[in-house]
Amino acid sequence: MGKRANLKTWLVISALLMMVGATATATGATVYVDATRNGDGSSWANAYKYLQDALDAATSGDEIWVAEGMYIPDRSLANPDGSGDRAAAFYLKTGVGIYGGFPVGGGLWDSRDSDAYPTILSGDLNGDDIDLANNAENSYHVVRSSGTDSTALLDGFTITAGNANGSGIDSDGGGMYNYQSNAMFTHCTFTKNYTKKRGGAIANKQCNITVANCMFKDNVADNAGGGIFNQNSDPTIINCVFINNTAGIFGGGIHNCSASNETVINCTFTGNSAVDYGGGISNDASNSIVINCILWANTAPNGSQVSLQSTCSLSVSYSDLQGSLPSIYNSGSSSIAWGLGNIADNPLFKPDSYHIEGGSPCIDAGDPSLDYTGQTDIDGEARVMGKFADIGSDEVFILVYYMDDNAPGDPGPGDTGVSDPLEDGSPLHPFDSIQEAIDASADQAIINVIDGTYTGLGNRDIDFYGKAITLRSLNGPANCIIDCEGLGRGFDFHSGETQQTIVDGFTVTNGQADSGGAVRCLNSSPQIKNCVISKNKPDGIWTEGDGALIAGNTQVISNNLTGSGTLQLEPNTVINMHGSNIFCNLFGPGTIKVSIYTELIIGGDAIIDLYNPDDPNANGGIECEGPLQVTDNVQIRNANIDVIVASIEDNSDVSYCRISVSSTAPYGQFFIGPNVDVTYCVFNGDGDRYVNMEPSTYVGIFENNKINITVNEGKGQTWGGLFEACGLDNLVGHSCEPNVFLCQVAPGTIPPCSVTSWSIEQFVVAADAKVNISNRTNFQPPYDFVGDDEVLYVKELILRENSVLNTGFNRIYYETMIVEPNAVIRDVPLLDFSLTTIAMNNLIEYLVRIRDNNYEDPEDPCNNRIHVERVVGSPPDPNGMMRMTNLLDEGTGQVVNARAKGMFSKANEDEILIWFQFLFGTSKPSLEMAELVIYLSDVAEILEHNDPNRIDHYVEVARLYLPPDDQDGSVDSEHFGVFEKTVSTSDLNFIRGVRMELELVGPEGTWILIDNWDPFVSCIYCGDVTGDYGVTARDYLTVLGESGGLSNSTTESGSSLHCLDFGFSPDGFVDATDLMGWDWEEWLVSEGSIGDLCFDLCLTPCGGGETSGSESSMFETTPTSAGHNAESTGFTGSLLIAGKRFDAYYQDFLSDRLYEFDESYNLVGGPYALSNTRLNGKLVRDHNDLLYQINVEDGLVRFSDLSSVIPRGQGCPYSSEPRYGLPATVYVGFQDHGENTWGRPVLDAAFDSQGNVYVTPVVVDTG
Repeated sequence: MGKRANLKTWLVISALLMMVGATATATGATVYVDATRNGDGSSWANAYKYLQDALDAATSGDEIWVAEGMYIPDRSLANPDGSGDRAAAFYLKTGVGIYGGFPVGGGLWDSRDSDAYPTILSGDLNGDDIDLANNAENSYHVVRSSGTDSTALLDGFTITAGNANGSGIDSDGGGMYNYQSNAMFTHCTFTKNYTKKRGGAIANKQCNITVANCMFKDNVADNAGGGIFNQNSDPTIINCVFINNTAGIFGGGIHNCSASNETVINCTFTGNSAVDYGGGISNDASNSIVINCILWANTAPNGSQVSLQSTCSLSVSYSDLQGSLPSIYNSGSSSIAWGLGNIADNPLFKPDSYHIEGGSPCIDAGDPSLDYTGQTDIDGEARVMGKFADIGSDEVFILVYYMDDNAPGDPGPGDTGVSDPLEDGSPLHPFDSIQEAIDASADQAIINVIDGTYTGLGNRDIDFYGKAITLRSLNGPANCIIDCEGLGRGFDFHSGETQQTIVDGFTVTNGQADSGGAVRCLNSSPQIKNCVISKNKPDGIWTEGDGALIAGNTQVISNNLTGSGTLQLEPNTVINMHGSNIFCNLFGPGTIKVSIYTELIIGGDAIIDLYNPDDPNANGGIECEGPLQVTDNVQIRNANIDVIVASIEDNSDVSYCRISVSSTAPYGQFFIGPNVDVTYCVFNGDGDRYVNMEPSTYVGIFENNKINITVNEGKGQTWGGLFEACGLDNLVGHSCEPNVFLCQVAPGTIPPCSVTSWSIEQFVVAADAKVNISNRTNFQPPYDFVGDDEVLYVKELILRENSVLNTGFNRIYYETMIVEPNAVIRDVPLLDFSLTTIAMNNLIEYLVRIRDNNYEDPEDPCNNRIHVERVVGSPPDPNGMMRMTNLLDEGTGQVVNARAKGMFSKANEDEILIWFQFLFGTSKPSLEMAELVIYLSDVAEILEHNDPNRIDHYVEVARLYLPPDDQDGSVDSEHFGVFEKTVSTSDLNFIRGVRMELELVGPEGTWILIDNWDPFVSCIYCGDVTGDYGVTARDYLTVLGESGGLSNSTTESGSSLHCLDFGFSPDGFVDATDLMGWDWEEWLVSEGSIGDLCFDLCLTPCGGGETSGSESSMFETTPTSAGHNAESTGFTGSLLIAGKRFDAYYQDFLSDRLYEFDESYNLVGGPYALSNTRLNGKLVRDHNDLLYQINVEDGLVRFSDLSSVIPRGQGCPYSSEPRYGLPATVYVGFQDHGENTWGRPVLDAAFDSQGNVYVTPVVVDTG
């Protein structure tokens, strides 16, 4: 029978179980057994004394009814004192049903109760067992079946004291051994059975048995299957409990092997253990379908709940697994179908360990698609008592009330039945306030709250008075809102409520009360599940003396978690923080998430301990897409911290954490303050952004930590990124040979990670990735002031296939190294490194890298001030800009300046070039005075001007004043201006790195747009783009190779492409203009030294203008005769090539030349030097086949007469230009000469068949 067949037979099995549970259906005789009688089995009065005699007498169609008592398999009328034969067992028969649970003396069918009248089948032949001790003489198997079909039935017995310690089949199945059997077993208890091999309670071989409503407890298998062992069998197990069973290797509860196919439905596994694999269930080359099951508190080193060896398949749905998917061990070749409805929440067992409490998350959480008609749970109670079936073997009976504040016929809110005197909490007559429903309820009740917004008395300051009640919405927090209207709090727990008191699926908002605007927990610990806590004052959840259990998916919006108590997180709980902070203790293996829109602050004396006692490898986590700030005396322990930007400050302590610093956003960092302790942590980083601190001022403890680095940069590029060597040299007692930069040392030589060694546990360069080891100035003072003495210590160095490691002439000490095929180690020095622009068109980058002084009023959103925001869809850059606006503080009547801080944390360089685009504006009729103040800073926070620490962390470097009306960047100019300034690091009073803050100064309504904010390291010489300290032909080839790229990236050697974007067109791109403008002769001085090649021209008209690469202008050309006139052009070859020539003899470096080739590519003419020997570009032919060349200064030059066809100083007027629909004049090429030159060079041109020429770009002057 395959897996699919198991599911198909569910309805058939249900029907059989209904027949078994309803009444006896024998077609033959009824045989009676009573240990107090000694008859022929014909009646209760004449019942057999021994069950073995009844089995011998029964034939197909008979039933055997057995009264309370103990029955031993070696005893019969013939052997009343027992034979002592350990092979003795009760053998089932096809067509015979055996029913226990009748009272002594007998009774009718309805009098059966196997709990009240225990009917025991015991393998204790001597009757002297104490637990599993003293059992050497016990039967190998208490019950056996072989070759029987599903009409062989055992119902209502306890099977105990089997001892399968023999050989062969007598070493399996202590309680029961089945071979080629399809028997059914219902309402039985298997306890304290033992096998030295497999199947403590039951061993099945080649069987399709059904086990329903049975208990497996305290059974032991030395090898596999403490409860059940299945070999090449397809069992169906329903409504069963497996508790405290143990296995020496595999499957504390169940072990399946040899292509078995198991279906397990509505079962509970708890307290089971295996020494190696699968505390609950273990599969070896077998398949399991698990539906509506609880697997909780089972243990095994590999797969605490489930393990899969060899090739298996596992399907799990609507089940509660402690630890979720990680609790399933997969050897690697098995498939897991993780279906709908699975949870990993505490099922809340009662003390008996398998019945669940009324507040259990398993209630109503079963598969709604199954047919449960006539089904019962382990206790014989109806399977479905609520909306849906429960998960697990136990179905909980709950009294359910309904609450609707605006029910039909009862519209009055909180009128306590005035509108509906029949109010009883039923769906037709629901209570009309939450408090009224709670007051009418007793423990274990469920109150279903209909969708709506609940206000007024009875719907705030809600008090459970210690009752274990579940209050739940029907459709989640978005549809069920408790609005306190600022008149009280949402919930007040103060009567010792426990986790059995549950609030599930509400939004609690607008609460206002001291110590918990939404929820107060005073010496109470209720469960808050799947709720939204939003905009309550002064805080959201307040605890003292105890705390609350947070479960499910809970959101905290614009609220803080406070108090001296502790919030407990359930496993797999997610608490989403949006503009909220934590100032209380928080324990448990849940996850704290912070969205990209907000920052999380954890402060006060809070202890965040996310330890998972059941699986230390599954501790909880802190996942921050926005910034994380830890302050005051916070302790964070046992957490998986995944951050982009984090700042750990003051006297905080971080220990036993796994810290991953994301590289998905630029310059992710984990900042550690001078007094912070970091111990026993593991850092996982992608590049050198794993940690940042000030060793010169650091006095905290940084010990027993490990750092693992995986480099993924550089794939598909010639060069990769940088990794800083920051370890103090001479810590290994070994020096590299001269000019050797990769040095192996003995194992155990690399020192532990510290603030002096910064040793890396494992350094991996991923396949196809590339990395350059750098050693920048001032990165690790005080011992490396000039950056010469830093090295990299690595315990295990791994270079994956096709990876590249460039030492950069920096020393690397390693203990072991793995070099995969085609991995390369290079020794190439680095010249410089550039920071990256904050591109405002990227939302995530903007949110992560920019901090602001926006203000949100927790009491009145109307008082919010949004000083800094990202705007899209507006000119000049509809893709995204940053807008800063000065606003009035209504409370003080003062204008508050807009302030924005860009995060560019980086080691210091010699010079920092500050560059951005700007456009001033105002919402008022006139702008009296405005300026933008630019600061450099080494702290992430925006410090107020009166902050005493500001002087040590801020340096004002420039002031940008409002330009005149006729300049770009001025009010109403509609065109960006450009700010550019170079700052020497010697002017700074800090060494940590670079952050830039902009402060807008001006009256209310003043605003400014900022775009392409880029403080980067300026190149030393703008012509030396290859970094070899010479301006050579290699530099021109580099410009050619990078043509078409963005200038804010880097060359293959790591140099800034900003250096390539120069000359007449610093436009953010490396393009044909830069190729034409690059000229070697221009860049050298007579002494042969390198000059400063960076220069600027005013490239737009003074009245404003817009350069468009997408528009062109058409001019008529002078008519000429058709055909190619060789004499007029002087060219006779088939191929004409324009290029640059190196001629050192004449020192006419890289002058423009033309070369002629024939059809065989032989040089037949040239090189020709034109009158314009420089700045020439593309060759173009017109409709008459006349030849032209584009020149930067003269535009389009015709070779026949060396004249320009584009007149200078002549614009073309338009009444409505196409881009903005404004009157404009269009200019082509450069206008005028010398210092007054302006315009844009012609980059491309083409002719149509009519002789019209189209050129691009042009200047569109709308001013």
